[in-house]
Amino acid sequence: DYSDDEIFPSYTVNLIINDLSESGTVSTNLVDAAMTDIYANSIPLSTTPLITSINDYSTTITQEIYQQLKGDASDIAARKRWWVEKEMASKHNFTVAVLGLGAMGSGIAENMLKNGYKLVVWNRTQSKTKALVDAGSISVATPREAAQQCDVIISCLFDDKSVFDIVQGENGLLAGIRKDSVHISTTTISPMAATQLTNLHQEKGVHYISGPVLGRPDVAAAGKLRTFLSGSQTIIDSITTIIECYCGGGLIYVGEDSAHACVMKLSANLCVASIIDMYGQIYALNEGWKVSTDITKQLFSMLLTHPGILAYSEKVRNREYTNPGGVALRGGLKDINLMLQMGEEVGVPLPFVNVIHDHIVTAIGNGLGEKDWSAFAESARLNSGMQQKE
Repeated sequence: DYSDDEIFPSYTVNLIINDLSESGTVSTNLVDAAMTDIYANSIPLSTTPLITSINDYSTTITQEIYQQLKGDASDIAARKRWWVEKEMASKHNFTVAVLGLGAMGSGIAENMLKNGYKLVVWNRTQSKTKALVDAGSISVATPREAAQQCDVIISCLFDDKSVFDIVQGENGLLAGIRKDSVHISTTTISPMAATQLTNLHQEKGVHYISGPVLGRPDVAAAGKLRTFLSGSQTIIDSITTIIECYCGGGLIYVGEDSAHACVMKLSANLCVASIIDMYGQIYALNEGWKVSTDITKQLFSMLLTHPGILAYSEKVRNREYTNPGGVALRGGLKDINLMLQMGEEVGVPLPFVNVIHDHIVTAIGNGLGEKDWSAFAESARLNSGMQQKE
């Protein structure tokens, strides 16, 4: 029973089935069907159509185990250790470093170990490396030492300065990095810093990948972060299996320019920050009018999953503000004024609404008054001097 943790790690069933598929022993369709049976439908492995192939494979590897151990192949601990070492040596040809072991970095590092990678760790406060060392990683004193030993370096730090600190200087990773190695920065930094870091890495003949992540520490620990990636697609493709160890939530490639992943991450944070601010203002406003917070919560649940919200995204994306029977911008201004009056009545300021009011007035002043009320989104372009769409 390859799914029994007392004999093999639970992921071994995946490795065996992958081997069978890659060798052409079984068809891809059969593999997909078996994986669905095992994981989605909870059907025992022994009843899947793959069991004959797996049993044959079992006989082969048991013979290899016996020869390797030169002894009792029924020794479960030894068998498990041999299998892990054999499979991981063939599946994972990279040694990985994680630099920065805060709440996010620790989760990333733990997932690298869980997936069988040889791991080197560094943290400014060395005591934070202990748990990972106990779990099998190697701790080093400087980023330079980490870079000397690794093919892929993942940094997870706080800000622009902290990234430059571990990259530059006599103990920085660029002082020890091996040619053609890859540095993935998961830190939320400025697009300008990403461009500078790319240039510094190119001067050393190594690769810099922007890969800021989205998610909280508990999501990092579960390996379910999401990430925006920019840089060489060829390099990213070669290390996707590494990134997927901590970004099971999804990878979005945004182009060759390393700055673009940072633009996307900060845009995502802007969306979240705007929604949080909106939550605060609307809860305060509705409480001022004695509306239950439970009722207000239902409003958010209804609106934020409504397809009409995504429809507005498409309007703004395409800058197409025709208004066949919808609310015109002038009508939207009327509602905005009512919102401000409602806030004044209960003493709740609505700065977000004031900003929208000013944007609507700007858009109307530029001849958009009869367009769909979403046309006030053009104010960002108008205020920045960008060309207005005819």
